[in-house]
This record gives sequence, structure tokens and C-alpha cells, in this order.
Amino acid sequence: MPPSKKKVSAASAATRGRLIEAAGEVFAAQGYRAATVQMICQKARANVAAINYHFGDKENLYFEALRHGRDQLLAELFAEPAIKPDESSEAALARFVRSYLEGLLGAASPDWHRRIVAREMAEPTAMLDRFVKTCIRPQHDRGVGIIRVLAAGRLTEEQMLLVWRSVIGQCLLYVNCREALLRVDHKSAYADGFIVDLVRHITTFSLGGLEAIAKSNRAAGMPPAALPPRITARLTSSPRTKRRAFTRPGASSKAPHDSLGVGA
Repeated sequence: MPPSKKKVSAASAATRGRLIEAAGEVFAAQGYRAATVQMICQKARANVAAINYHFGDKENLYFEALRHGRDQLLAELFAEPAIKPDESSEAALARFVRSYLEGLLGAASPDWHRRIVAREMAEPTAMLDRFVKTCIRPQHDRGVGIIRVLAAGRLTEEQMLLVWRSVIGQCLLYVNCREALLRVDHKSAYADGFIVDLVRHITTFSLGGLEAIAKSNRAAGMPPAALPPRITARLTSSPRTKRRAFTRPGASSKAPHDSLGVGA
């Protein structure tokens, strides 16, 4: 008697999962060009026909492994709105940085999740355009959207992009240069609580930089730019939430953009 459809589907899904995990490990270790389907099939305990059935070819298998690795690393990042109802945009930025760093530096995911993404950035394949469109662009737009709310029309488009890329650059320094930084500091691993401290530093440093740029723009007489309402509407699930001002110790509770509505 042939197996039931449910059992076949479960077995098929299990094979597909094994192929993605095996492919991720092989691609991360060998690189796309050096990795072979034979290596992957041996590791996954599957045959080449299974790759053809589930993915069509090596290239699509690579993309699925690449996307799976990135999605697992940053699952928490996209689990909630970029800016929650009743959350300040400063707090949203800190939450983004925390989720990003915990995903990339945390111990929850297998190491290949990080290595396959890092290898694609360092050694781009034909899949890079597809990966940027489906994975990197949403992350980028989410972060830039938060910066838009923080800038409240006080920065140019190019300045907002530079601020956002500075945020990501600070994060990636501690990810991509981890081993070198640890050796410089004569340590074997980042200390407990390091991510919390790093999130606080990156967020505070970046907000300070944004304010400094805005101040320079005002001094140069740059006219304020209007903030498109559609930007904030896409960032939050609540159209009525008002953005609260970020108050630094000893500073006034009134920020220049205090009245900006997140869902306005």
C-alpha cells in the first residue's frame, strides 16, 4: 500500500529542509563556485534528483540557503512594526540595532547562517541582485524609514542615507571584525552584556550625529523639508500614534520635531 499523501509531504519537506541546511554549511565553507551538488547531497543524505525536484538547480538552492540563513538571523527584526504604537522613533532605532546585533552576534543560529551571508557580500555571485531585492532592500528601507522620522525634514535625502549606513557600519564592525577586535582587546569572546552596551552606544552616538548634522544645516540656512506623511504611515500599525520626544540628560523635553506624528 503506497504511503499517504500526508506522509509523503512530510518526508518531502524534511528532505528539502536537510538540503537547505546541508547546502548552507557547504556554501558557507566552500563558497558558491567551489561547492558541488555532490558535496551537498552527501551531507544531506539525498540524491541529485532531490535538488532538481525541490530547487531546480544549484543556483536556486544557493539562493534559498542564503535567504534562509539571513531570515533566521533577523527573524525578530521583522516580527514587529518598525515603530510600535506609543513608541518613540529613538526607541525604535535602539530596538532595530538590538535585533540586528543579537541576530548577527547571538548564539541561537548555526554559524553558517552568518558565514554564508558574509561570503555573499565579500564574494558576490549572480544571486546578489536577487538577494538585495528580496532581503537587503526591505531591511534598508525599514531602517531609513526610522531615520526619516527622526530627521523630521531637517536632513537631506543623502544625509539620511549616510546616517543610516553609519548605523549599520557600526554594527557590522563588531560582526565582521570580531576576531580581530577580540585579539586587540586580549579577549576570547565578547563579555556578557556587551550587546546591551553596544546598542546604547551606537544609538546614542548616531542620534548625536544626526542632531549635529541638523544643527549644521540650520546654521547653513538650509530650508526645512516636509516629511511625506506616507513614510510614517508605513512604519507603524497605528495611524493615530504620536511620536514622543527623545530627551537627553539635562536637555529640554522639547525637541525640534516634538510634534511629528508617527502615523500622521
